[in-house]
Amino acid sequence: MTERTFFSQSAGPVVLVLNLPIGSVTVQVLDSITTACVELRTADPSGPAADAVSRARSSQDGQAFAVEVPEIPGNVSVRATSAAYGAVRANSVSGDVNVSAGDHLRVSAHSVSGRVCTR
Repeated sequence: MTERTFFSQSAGPVVLVLNLPIGSVTVQVLDSITTACVELRTADPSGPAADAVSRARSSQDGQAFAVEVPEIPGNVSVRATSAAYGAVRANSVSGDVNVSAGDHLRVSAHSVSGRVCTR
């Protein structure tokens, strides 16, 4: 298994932008969280998916926190945890996007060939 975790540089709500070409995205918004984090993982210990996790990049501009995974032929999953009162934009070419959030979150999710679910 290959894993990486990215942390927001600022506490409190963020606009979370996730770009994942293939794989699944799970977002949790919890009142108990003060700093957003994004966990990337693949079951592959090596190969294209593991390389993509290693090459993923994050950036932050104020409260906008972005994580981008390069295009890959394998499968990577993303789990993001954020404080309440934020926003999430998740994009996937081939994969599922699941967002579990309260009433105070703006969500924009898109998947070309996967499911999009918000709770």
